[in-house]
Amino acid sequence: MIKLALLFGGISPEHEISIISAKSVYTNLTKGRYNPLLIGISKSGKWNLFTEGEFMSLKTVPEKDQELTLSLNKRKGIYLDDEFIPIDCAFPVLHGKGGEDGLIQGLLELCNIPYVGADTQSSTLCMNKVLTKKILDASNIKQADCLHFFKENIELNDETLTKIISKLKLPLFVKPANTGSSIGISKVSNDSELKEAIKLAFNYSREVIIERAINAREIECSVLGDFEHIEASYPGEIIPKRDFYDYEAKYVDTDTELVIPANLDTTMINLVKETSKTCFKLLGCYGMARVDFLLDKETNELYLNEINTIPGFTSISMYPKLWEYSGIHYNELIDKLIDLAFQRNKNEF
Repeated sequence: MIKLALLFGGISPEHEISIISAKSVYTNLTKGRYNPLLIGISKSGKWNLFTEGEFMSLKTVPEKDQELTLSLNKRKGIYLDDEFIPIDCAFPVLHGKGGEDGLIQGLLELCNIPYVGADTQSSTLCMNKVLTKKILDASNIKQADCLHFFKENIELNDETLTKIISKLKLPLFVKPANTGSSIGISKVSNDSELKEAIKLAFNYSREVIIERAINAREIECSVLGDFEHIEASYPGEIIPKRDFYDYEAKYVDTDTELVIPANLDTTMINLVKETSKTCFKLLGCYGMARVDFLLDKETNELYLNEINTIPGFTSISMYPKLWEYSGIHYNELIDKLIDLAFQRNKNEF
């Protein structure tokens, strides 16, 4: 059986969502194919090994009285105190900082452990919304107009705020440059809200991006593949009951509607799928990604919103649900992702 390290929790504000995603992956593993190691990372960054019973009851990752370290020699695995436990492959189900930004990927590469998902470079690029925009702009992928600022290079005075509004026009979205799950994101509808929205975003990142808001439908597409063979699912649509698809709408509000497949004509379906595959390739993604779009309700123009290299795997997450509709069941999807991890490791090392 494949000794699979399932990594969950982590140091980001998406810690709790990571655990929910990991439980969904665990319960959908193909029986008899895997011997899972359940490795939880606490909010302070300590690695801990859990039994199945402990894991299934977790809401946050506690710190256990054990010493767990990765092997940096030729042996692929971990040391639990003095005991060596081999690892054949890792599946990071870690959203946001420390999991989706290239840090865990780099560590696994140093240990020569095959792992699911994008590599260090691609993870870093996709996690940073500004870098993503710059790369895709160069290839004429349509995106919302924006400005970006570093915390140390902006004075939040009336003059600055007036210039931002004059340039982009209200309403606006203010976002940390490198968080996920809509954490730290605000929709700004008037002048007085802008300053507080920027301050909030700076709590999560030293770089903030401000975008022109588009009156749009929210369309998502799942992508699966390697550097040459890339597949895209049928698109789906998110219809939040809140003002926009924020953290509450994604994980708390049961009224959020997921429409699979999205009600789109054939031309738009093909455009979404082809643009998703193009973005996946341009950003060097591997294994999996969910590509999010904004479809302007007035002009029917399609805008790239963002690309997620470790999309949610909860029971209500779009990534596995879109593949389910497209003919790949959850357990088969996990098998394919792990097979791709082995394939890359074989080719690169």
